[in-house]
Amino acid sequence: MPDEPIIDCHVHPDPVDLPEGLIREANRLGVTQLIVASLGRSWDYEPSHEHCVRGNRDTLALVDRYGGMVLGWAYVNPRFEDEAEAEVRWCVEEAGFVGIKLWVSALASESCVGRMIDLSVELRVPVLMHAWHKATGNLPLESTPQMLAGLAQAKPRARIIMAHVGGDWQLGSRAAEGSPLLVDTSGSIVENGMIEETVARLGAHRVLFGSDAAGVDLATALAKITAAEIPHEARRRILYDNVVELLSWRRQAA
Repeated sequence: MPDEPIIDCHVHPDPVDLPEGLIREANRLGVTQLIVASLGRSWDYEPSHEHCVRGNRDTLALVDRYGGMVLGWAYVNPRFEDEAEAEVRWCVEEAGFVGIKLWVSALASESCVGRMIDLSVELRVPVLMHAWHKATGNLPLESTPQMLAGLAQAKPRARIIMAHVGGDWQLGSRAAEGSPLLVDTSGSIVENGMIEETVARLGAHRVLFGSDAAGVDLATALAKITAAEIPHEARRRILYDNVVELLSWRRQAA
């Protein structure tokens, strides 16, 4: 078990409550904070605004329940532009959420997503965005790594995290290489060399530890990083320092 602090930047409640078992496992593994995004009480690829609001209130309940161990992502469907903006502002400015979570309800190339990115820059918070490249074909509104790279290039002031290293991590890391994208290591894919090659391509300062728990085993997700053949300083950056730097962006404006 690592003897330094660890922040998991990509956790989902299952489906509403954060299981006590996950908290115990985090404590056992030395994971000191979990950043949680509720995708609602049931998954919906094109959620209503009310669905997202309910999920955010569930996240807030977890933040309140577990104190400083749990932080929140504000989950919105950017198609509800004014309502989504108001919800993000409330979550960040009133409830203390640390950023915005976008899933598969709009492509990264759409203007409504660009509006959320502009809002994130105004509020000085990061955006965690799902991306994947599927050999069988993506969902209709599921962004590819190339789409996220294009968005990051168009919005260079934003702090955009591409989840799962884009699913196909080799393609994803190559797409991110020429952009300001950050990546997280979450998801079920565990392959030899995944972390080493991603760090070599992007630099450890652009890689964040994420698990995708509770849907992915937390110990397995953490072992991707702890077993990787990378320097200690790179490991610490991935497990802790990079997220701390992201979260300090907003505090610097205070």
